[in-house]
Amino acid sequence: MKSFAVLALLGAAQAHYTFPGLVYNGVTEADWTFVRETTNHYSHGPVEDVTNNQIRCYELEPGSNGAGTKNVNAGDKVGFRVDGTIQHPGPLQFYMAKAPAGATAETFNGDGNVWFKIYEEHPTVTSAGLTWASNGLATVEVTIPSCIAPGYYLLRVEHIGLHSAGQTKGAQFYQGCAQLYVSGSGTKTFTGVSLPGAYSASDPGILINLYWPIPTSYTNPGPAPVSVSATRYYVFVTVTIKESSVVCGRLSILSLWLLNSKRVLISRRRIGAMKKSRRAELREQVTEIVQVLFAILIFIVFVLAFVIQTKAIELPPWTRTFQGATPEQQNEYSAALLSVILVISAIIVAAGVYLIRSKAA
Repeated sequence: MKSFAVLALLGAAQAHYTFPGLVYNGVTEADWTFVRETTNHYSHGPVEDVTNNQIRCYELEPGSNGAGTKNVNAGDKVGFRVDGTIQHPGPLQFYMAKAPAGATAETFNGDGNVWFKIYEEHPTVTSAGLTWASNGLATVEVTIPSCIAPGYYLLRVEHIGLHSAGQTKGAQFYQGCAQLYVSGSGTKTFTGVSLPGAYSASDPGILINLYWPIPTSYTNPGPAPVSVSATRYYVFVTVTIKESSVVCGRLSILSLWLLNSKRVLISRRRIGAMKKSRRAELREQVTEIVQVLFAILIFIVFVLAFVIQTKAIELPPWTRTFQGATPEQQNEYSAALLSVILVISAIIVAAGVYLIRSKAA
C-alpha cells in the first residue's frame, strides 16, 4: 500500500514541474542555489488559489530559504531550468520586484505593490484552439530590462496551466523566485501590483475553457508588461528601441541627442512660423493698398468721364485739344484712354488675385 502511494506521488510529480535552477551566461546553477526553494519541490504540484500567499514565490520557508544572490547585468538574459518540462498549455510570464532601501534580495519578502511584469507570452490562435510556444520547454528565459536602476531584485517566473481552467480554481500556477543583484546604468524604477492581489479567480485569462467553445482570443492575467519608449521627433520619424517584451529608453547620450533634435525642430518651426507671419502681414498690407488704389482709379475714371461729357468745369488748357478735336479724333482719344484704363485695371486685378491666393495658401 505504501509503495502504491509513492508511485502515485511520483506519477503526479511527472505531470507537474518546478523552476529550481537559475541559468545565466550559459551556466545552469545547482537547484535552489539562487532560487528560493518552493513548497512543491518534491510534489511539483501547483497553486490553485490566487488569493493564497503561495501565489507569490511558492516558498517552503519564507524568510529562511537559504538561497544566495546572483549578480547579473541589465540587458542580459536570465533563465530557469524546468524540472519536468512545461507539460500544460498556458502562458509563461515573468515579473520583477525591487528590494527597498536597506533590504537585500535575500531579506526582501515581496510585500506591497512592487511586482512589475517584464514579459507575457501570447498564444497562437487557430481554428483548432490556442497553443503556446512554451509548452514542452525544459528551459525558459527572459531579458532583464536594460533601463532599470541597479539594485537587489526578485525575479519571478510563472507558468499557468489552463488544461483544467474551465472551472473556478481549475487553473494551475507554477512559479518560483530567483534572487538577483542587477548592475547597469539604468535609472528606471517601477511601481506594480501585489501578489496576491493582482489576480482574481474569475479573470478571463484564468477562468477559461480551452476545449469548448473553442476560444478565439486570450487575455493574459495581471498587468501589462512595463514599457518606456524613446521617440525621436526629428524629421517626423519615430524611433523606438525594444528590449525583448520591455521597451527601454537609453537615458544617457541618446536622450541628450533626442532632446537636442527636438529643440532644433522646435526652433526651426518657430522661425518658419515667424517668417510666415511676417509674409502674411506684408500681403495683407499690400492687398489693402491695392484695393484703395483700385477704388481711387475707378473714382477718377468716373469723374473724368463726367467732366468731359458735361463740361461742368473749366478744363485746363492742355485738354482743349481734346475738346476741339473732330469726332474721329475724340473716338481715337477715348479708345486710347479706355485701353490704358483696362490695362491698368487688369494689372491691379491680377495682382489682387495673386495676393489673395498667396494669402489663402
